[in-house]
Amino acid sequence: MGVTFFFYGTLTDPDVLASVVGRSVPAADRRRACLDGYRRVARDGASYPILVPDPAARVDGVLVSGLDARDRIRLQRFEGPDYWVDRLSVQGPGGRAVTACVFMPQPWVRGSAEPWDLATWRRRHKRRYIARLRAFGMCDPD
Repeated sequence: MGVTFFFYGTLTDPDVLASVVGRSVPAADRRRACLDGYRRVARDGASYPILVPDPAARVDGVLVSGLDARDRIRLQRFEGPDYWVDRLSVQGPGGRAVTACVFMPQPWVRGSAEPWDLATWRRRHKRRYIARLRAFGMCDPD
């Protein structure tokens, strides 16, 4: 049985996810979901987002199931020490509550005032981001 993650940033892009875990994740294992009580903003000085608490907000993202221990190790290496994994209740397909692992920013990580948008990120940053993943060996098998 695999691990389920809720992704809200660059990992919602199937190409980035495949680059990080080293394989394509089937569309059937990637479903739309949302997380209440947070908003997504750009990380200060970066092109990717973080979550900040906001009781009135909701973040749309992707629920990814079927990830194994190797995938989790690669994901944690990708996220680095500035993030920790929490288990939160997210609203999955059909409004069903699902407990999922979510990468949360450490207390020292700061967000900007700017909301983060996937479509804008894809236009402005995706090509260079994928190239950096390749350069740092994120696309290579362990």
